[in-house]
Amino acid sequence: MGRIGEPAMTSPAPPLREIPFNYTSADDRQAVHLLLGPDAWEKLEALRARRVTGRSARLLSRFFGEMLVHQRNPFLLQELLDSPPRRQRFLANAAKDGCPVSQALKGNVELAVDAALA
Repeated sequence: MGRIGEPAMTSPAPPLREIPFNYTSADDRQAVHLLLGPDAWEKLEALRARRVTGRSARLLSRFFGEMLVHQRNPFLLQELLDSPPRRQRFLANAAKDGCPVSQALKGNVELAVDAALA
């Protein structure tokens, strides 16, 4: 606590935590790095600066949260990779919400993903 006349010490901003279903110690930056790499985080930060309503950000965060759940559970991930109907349901649910990722997968936006099971 600062004395009278001294500037108050401010604590650093807490890590950003908008991604749902992220029950790990990873903050959003770490989660996006894990899923899409550091370049994607920089692009998301640029978009965050232009945010008006936050609807797209919430939809992306939800999609990233669901991807984190699948990525952290090898059984769910394998099911998603092996089952075209499961993948279609997963992406259809995102499309129903108007998720920007689902729009990208329709070819409306350029998207590149490099995924591999470790």
